[in-house]
Amino acid sequence: MRNSTLIGVAWLMATFTAASAQEITILSLKKVSIHQESYHPTFTPDGQRLVITASDYAGLRSYNLSSGQESVLTTASGAGYNYRYYADRIIYRVNTFRDHRKYVATESCSLLTGETKQLVAATRATSPQVAADFAKQLQADTYVTIEDRHIALYTRGAKKILTPNGTEASYLWPSISPDGKRLVYTVAGSATFVCDIDGQNAVSVGEMNAPKWLSNQWVIGMDDRDDGHRVTGSAIVAVRTDGSARQQLTDQSLVAMYPAAAPDGKQIAFNTDRGEIYLLTIQLP
Repeated sequence: MRNSTLIGVAWLMATFTAASAQEITILSLKKVSIHQESYHPTFTPDGQRLVITASDYAGLRSYNLSSGQESVLTTASGAGYNYRYYADRIIYRVNTFRDHRKYVATESCSLLTGETKQLVAATRATSPQVAADFAKQLQADTYVTIEDRHIALYTRGAKKILTPNGTEASYLWPSISPDGKRLVYTVAGSATFVCDIDGQNAVSVGEMNAPKWLSNQWVIGMDDRDDGHRVTGSAIVAVRTDGSARQQLTDQSLVAMYPAAAPDGKQIAFNTDRGEIYLLTIQLP
């Protein structure tokens, strides 16, 4: 593996040379020094730490971007799948298996003290029930997830099913814009779309997977390719929400996947197929 300070140098030089033709400026690309394979990074709401998990979503760990300190938040099975931040806590599921049956509990962990507490006892819960439990714990916050292949939007505990591309479509990776007015989501086998929070006025932003909001005007995702068995290549891309501009942010030297944006939109974290975590520092137009 090449030294992280040299990775992508040619790509960065080309980016600066062509800056006048692009709308997002890449300032740096850096590998994060984490001591074990890590996947699906997200930024804490204050932007000071990354939360990461294993390839099978087991456990959650915290990485302080300033000090480099790592800490274990939980080792629970399934905790890394679709967790949510609420105030200074992180809410996650805990999967257990008894007599070949799966049970799901809901727990939370303080990002300040590491203190954990059970919110909902383990039950033979269905996916909609787990989503409803999450929505209840998030109280007044709006929460979006997938239920039975469709988008489920919870607002103050009330659920609304959204099918902006029709009831026959299978929806993936929905998330709410920073201003709370729009959704981004992917339709399996089709493309990624942006629509109003009520599911109206869907606009295609092209093919990409695992979309996330970078700002109210930009979304990011991964443009990945596979051979039917494994991912053979993937780049992080950014697209304007009206579909008018598309920009590739990483080159082919990395298999870059599952991006997440810092709250201020100045950094993007992603993992590689080898479980490495990288940080892109950018400047929005």
